[in-house]
Amino acid sequence: MGLSIDDAEVEIWGWVMTSYIEEGLNKDERWYELRGQVSGSKLNHLFLGYLNKVTPQPNQPDYINDFEFSYDDRGWNHIPVGFVSEGDYKDFIQDFGVLIV
Repeated sequence: MGLSIDDAEVEIWGWVMTSYIEEGLNKDERWYELRGQVSGSKLNHLFLGYLNKVTPQPNQPDYINDFEFSYDDRGWNHIPVGFVSEGDYKDFIQDFGVLIV
């Protein structure tokens, strides 16, 4: 597509955040700030539950890595549909040798 962080900022905010540039934020930091203004994938709990994978997560600035949220914090850990509890799901996996997670 050939679009840049500037294009994304214009699409979300209506202008390029020159204040971030003036403050010395690099491209990853600007992307991080922009992502805070939009919601993430609403399907990651399904991807995690059935495929044991989530959508690729963006690079975070080094100073943000200290605040990494777990899958529980993000609300991505759910009992798969058709199971009453996590224990039922684990029993199913053991009994049938099938890994859905």
